[in-house]
Amino acid sequence: MTRLMMPLSFFWLLSTVFFSSPATARYDGRQDNKPVAELELMNDQELLSEMIGVCLSIVMMGPLYGPQLSLDGIRYARVIERVSRKQHGGKSPKWMSDLLKGTLEGSQQKCDQAFAAFIEEKKRENQRKSLNP
Repeated sequence: MTRLMMPLSFFWLLSTVFFSSPATARYDGRQDNKPVAELELMNDQELLSEMIGVCLSIVMMGPLYGPQLSLDGIRYARVIERVSRKQHGGKSPKWMSDLLKGTLEGSQQKCDQAFAAFIEEKKRENQRKSLNP
């Protein structure tokens, strides 16, 4: 396994274990797109999991399956981001914007950084909630 693939594999494992089942964290193309109505029922964690599946599939599988997987994934990633933006009053959370950017660029590093930013944001939210019950 190459040095680049080791962090990606670890990230993939973390995302599937903590945020989703492997079936939903993997993106194999347009047939995996959820309807907008279903995405609108998802919370941040579920939308993150959906987007991570797209991002990592493009990074890992795009070169093997060709440009169609990437094109389908990018279109779907934009839909996921729009749903998240709508849920947040018209402003996409930074972690979602960064995850979209990583997806568009096919950048595993940016996907990793966006995931870490999500975790940090949720930690801060939980700390605020525990201080102000």
